[in-house]
Amino acid sequence: MELMKKLKRNWRRSTAIALGMVIILVASVLAACGASSPLDTTPTGMVLSSTTEAALPQVTQTPTSSPATMAIYVNPDSDSEKLAGLTLPILDELANSAGLQIEELEELSPPALNPGTQIVVLIGVPSTASGLIQNHPEIQFLLIGETDIEPGANVSTIGSEGLPRHEQSFLAGYIAALITSEWRVGMMMTETEPTELADTFQRGVTFYCGLCRQTFPPFYDYPIVEKVEAVEIGQAFQALSGFSVDTAYASEGVINQMGGIEEGETLAIKVIGGAPPLNARGSNWVTTIQFDLETPIKSVWSALIEGSGGKDLPINFVLTDVNDELLSPGRFDHANQVISDVVAGYIGVEEIP
Repeated sequence: MELMKKLKRNWRRSTAIALGMVIILVASVLAACGASSPLDTTPTGMVLSSTTEAALPQVTQTPTSSPATMAIYVNPDSDSEKLAGLTLPILDELANSAGLQIEELEELSPPALNPGTQIVVLIGVPSTASGLIQNHPEIQFLLIGETDIEPGANVSTIGSEGLPRHEQSFLAGYIAALITSEWRVGMMMTETEPTELADTFQRGVTFYCGLCRQTFPPFYDYPIVEKVEAVEIGQAFQALSGFSVDTAYASEGVINQMGGIEEGETLAIKVIGGAPPLNARGSNWVTTIQFDLETPIKSVWSALIEGSGGKDLPINFVLTDVNDELLSPGRFDHANQVISDVVAGYIGVEEIP
């Protein structure tokens, strides 16, 4: 019995010692694991850089490209300046909508074109334009005004035959006859303007009314043409009034040189203008026949942006400052149809041989 008690005490002591050794061993293992950081999980053989930034992909820096540009050059002559006044507001609007910067060129030479130039607009075409166009096939050129340069892969033209002043005077004659009883019409022009303008004005009158014979006196050979230079504008109207003229065409030269037309000077003669009145439009002002550059420029714009040339468009006309009491809506529509036919070439304004 005593032996059994002694064996139990020895077993308990051995178990306690073994359990203590297990506890010490487990504590040692845990202490050893705690010595290494949880982030030290780098596989054998992999070396990390000293900084995180060095491990990120590097963006390749490219040089800043030149902004897309439309360069504009205006030839120093009167017709080009007139064309510029009609085109620059339109070009500015279109360039802004396309995200193009506008650069005004003082001279036309290769160094003047920056690398971002996509379109060059020449208002009035100088003799050096041909070489510049050949040297820059990657740029689209729009030539506005009289030129011998033919449209091509990178060239489009508008009004290559120049300002259509003969067509303008033809239309003035037609509209004057259209709105005037007994076709008692006349024209005022300057001494410096070509006499062919009077001829095309008369053709416009006769295109509408044929022989244009009056039914009641006075009988005159209309249209009556007055050339104005030294005389005052009022005297020209007095001369026309003496021939019972009811409607007169005042050419662009007359309006520009004479400083506009005062309503009191017209002596109740209705006026069709080749340019807008410089003074306030009076009650006798029928309409202004203006050159229209907006229509052809907008027609060719998409092709320019897409890098396509080869367009050849005429300068159009637009009736502005319309007095619908003198030019009714029906006659206004009729006049616009005639304008379209003249621009399209269906109606010729030159004398038939």
